[in-house]
Amino acid sequence: MLKLFGDQTILLDDGYLLKAPLGRFEINPKYRFLLDDTQEIPVVYSIGDIPNDAEKGMFWTLHVASTSNQPRSYLGRLIPYQGNIKHLLPKAGDELIFWMKPI
Repeated sequence: MLKLFGDQTILLDDGYLLKAPLGRFEINPKYRFLLDDTQEIPVVYSIGDIPNDAEKGMFWTLHVASTSNQPRSYLGRLIPYQGNIKHLLPKAGDELIFWMKPI
């Protein structure tokens, strides 16, 4: 959930503030994700209305790619994220990539 304030500040669910020029951003529903937090470590189970597919064994997985001298196409730079997504604080230059793949 986002809360918009007239002073161009956005309050995110976990209390983080995001500053952005008013009218310079939009939320694209294509990238909306749903979180299952009934487990000890919450998992994303749907992105853009595309849910996990347990029958095919396909699940959304989060990978972090830090700034490196490797080309963006090099998949070896992707590190699976194993922690609680609610506590993830990306560093400058980090890329967060959700990937649907078999587990």
